[in-house]
Amino acid sequence: MNYYDYFLTFGGFVILLPILVNWLKSAFKAEGIGAQILSWITGVIISLIAYAVNLGIFEGLTWWQAAIMGLGGSLASNGIFDAGLITWLFSIFKITKN
Repeated sequence: MNYYDYFLTFGGFVILLPILVNWLKSAFKAEGIGAQILSWITGVIISLIAYAVNLGIFEGLTWWQAAIMGLGGSLASNGIFDAGLITWLFSIFKITKN
């Protein structure tokens, strides 16, 4: 499995987040609101790490744009917002290169 592929598109990033969050929830035995907060924080942290090493869609962004993408990815992976809506909002604020 090539993990780099998850960072090539926003959709791939959204797919990666629940995998990581479920692993973290079981490791920390998080439930309820704690699990939700863990999910949001995970998206931001993973996006900032991807930004630091210039992975895929995070290459060429500023740190705050990467953090916003991470939060958007977390919200989309939790089903709070549609990934298409979040991608459209990113394009309005020129956060993505696509």
